[in-house]
Amino acid sequence: MPTLRPELALARLGGIARRDRLRALSHWRRIDSALADGRIVRVSHGWYSLPLAQDGRREALRLSGTASHTTAANHWGWKVKTASDRPHVTVRRKRHLTRDAQVPATVHWRDLAADDVAHGWVTTRADRHRLLPRPAL
Repeated sequence: MPTLRPELALARLGGIARRDRLRALSHWRRIDSALADGRIVRVSHGWYSLPLAQDGRREALRLSGTASHTTAANHWGWKVKTASDRPHVTVRRKRHLTRDAQVPATVHWRDLAADDVAHGWVTTRADRHRLLPRPAL
């Protein structure tokens, strides 16, 4: 039987996790109690995080999008010229979001290929996409 406190289980899982992964380490009653007490938060359907978990990842999951631009650069440890005050999230082109849903993030609309997304929530490193040489004319 899982026995960890939900906040410790989430810490082991990287601060954000799906309910089934959290349930593997913590009892559902403990999870519900931690939610009621504010020790963990529900990010979106089936996703839970520590209250101070990484904003970019949390917003990407909340909007069903992908952390991108300077948020992705920060994730990969790259230097950025200016820090953004809100996480950047790219959502699919036809995704409808209310203005209220967009407020906590800077939202970009673009369809991303599966190989453009790493770990299910952040755009891949640019160095993975090597430029192909141009064919000789």
